Amino acid sequence: MDNSITISGPTANNLAVNGNAKITVFHIGSGETVTISGLSITNGYTTGFGGGIHNDHASLTLNNCTVTANNGSGFQGGGIYNDAENSSGALLEINNSSVTDNSGGKAFITMHSAAALRR
Repeated sequence: MDNSITISGPTANNLAVNGNAKITVFHIGSGETVTISGLSITNGYTTGFGGGIHNDHASLTLNNCTVTANNGSGFQGGGIYNDAENSSGALLEINNSSVTDNSGGKAFITMHSAAALRR
C-alpha cells in the first residue's frame, strides 16, 4: 500500500484476504498510516520479509483480525514483519486480534520499532 488507508471487513470469520502461497498479503509502504479491521490475513508467502504483512517503516493498526497460515521462507516473520531498521521507526498496534499458526521464523518480528499488543 502506497497510501494511508483504512480497510474494514465484516469480521475475520467472514472475510479472508488470501495470498495463495505466492505473495505477501499486505506490504505497507514507508511513511503510511494503515488500519485494518475485521479481516483474516492468510496463506501469504515470501522469501523476503513478512508472509502475511510487511509493515515497512509505517504505522499499522490491526483490529479484530486473524493473521494465520502465512510463511516466510527464512527467519523473517511468517505472520508479520514490523520493520524500522535504519529509519525513524515503525509502529505496530494489535488489538483484539490473533497471530497464529504462521511459519518460517517467528509469528511476528519487530526490528528497531514499537509494538503494542492489546486484548
